[in-house]
Amino acid sequence: MRTVNIGSLARRVEDKGEAIIDKKNLKPISFKFHQEEGRFKRYQEYQFLEDKIFVREIKFKELTDNIEKDEKKVYVSREYGDPYTVALHLFTNVASNRKGVLKLFYDDKFYNIPYTVLKEETISVSSKKYDTYKVLVKPYIRGKGLLKPKGDWILWIDKSSRMPVKMSVGFIIGSVNVIIETLK
Repeated sequence: MRTVNIGSLARRVEDKGEAIIDKKNLKPISFKFHQEEGRFKRYQEYQFLEDKIFVREIKFKELTDNIEKDEKKVYVSREYGDPYTVALHLFTNVASNRKGVLKLFYDDKFYNIPYTVLKEETISVSSKKYDTYKVLVKPYIRGKGLLKPKGDWILWIDKSSRMPVKMSVGFIIGSVNVIIETLK
């Protein structure tokens, strides 16, 4: 995720990450996230082994490669996952669990994020119709950087692919509406 055009003049964002999960049971294995937002830069890495989460966080001096702090921590948990794995759980389980709690571990904290399917809705996105689940998510978490969630989020998840095709999300620096351009 990154700002482009005029958005990068106001607040520069360049975030990228990845997660590796056990495909059979959708359990997290590892999560990596490089975050540059405004003048804030850091790298996080989580390893999920048995009932522990091993965390490494590197904070940089502003946008340089000079390390300000390199911390390693260990947390105990079997149930909580990283942001990408938790999102995948929502996308794949929304049809059978119309209401629930997403168990998220992020920024040294454990969160229980409630979600509810508001309704089933057919929407048009990029000249294509999608049969979706319209889902309300309440991501009240305290992250670091500019992209801290704010307010309620609405996601439209395609019934057939289980991918989000439209999102309306808010952050402390503003809100954004996202639509899918292609789905492969």
